[in-house]
Amino acid sequence: MAAVGKLRILNAQAFTGNGSGSAFSLNGKTDQFIGFLNVTAIGAGTSLVVTIEHSPDASNWFALGAFAARTTTGANHLPQQSFTIANSHVFPNVRATLAFTGGTTTATVTCELYFDAK
Repeated sequence: MAAVGKLRILNAQAFTGNGSGSAFSLNGKTDQFIGFLNVTAIGAGTSLVVTIEHSPDASNWFALGAFAARTTTGANHLPQQSFTIANSHVFPNVRATLAFTGGTTTATVTCELYFDAK
């Protein structure tokens, strides 16, 4: 990655069920990114999957990458992802979505995206 941009797409945000965070703009194109997730609270018996999605228009969303399921507090990361097809890139809008299964569906989550700022 050349110039690295950082975007916090969830900022210690508390969730009480499936949902998504706000949409953010990458302000340009990128074809490489790394994601970091920190779960600081999670309901008993709960499994949580956080997915980073991207969109060309902030209306139609597509999965970009999913963190491994969390059942306890702690951190995960998505290894560097790169688009290798010519003229392909991450769409300019990104957000995080949360999917809970079982237990008490509550969690407090921070999610950051580091990207190749072009």
